[in-house]
Amino acid sequence: MEQIFGQKKEASENGEHWLTISDLMAGLMMVFLFIAIVFMLHTQKENEKIKSVAVAYQENQVAIYDALMDEFRDDLPEWGAEIHQETCKSP
Repeated sequence: MEQIFGQKKEASENGEHWLTISDLMAGLMMVFLFIAIVFMLHTQKENEKIKSVAVAYQENQVAIYDALMDEFRDDLPEWGAEIHQETCKSP
């Protein structure tokens, strides 16, 4: 067996046990770094989704206002009504 794996050495003989522990810690650090990067990418995608929803809402609000104004432009003075662009509601 010693011919295959070489001679046995005590782990504390040359301080090799510290080398394996430091390798383990480096590997663990890489795992946590990978987890942090994946979490940041996930958070960035969620923020982009929120921004796209906000932009779509604003565009829809403007489109609704324009459609209401096109449809009721002549009737609003008759009715004594007005449409507010910020809320798209009549007062």
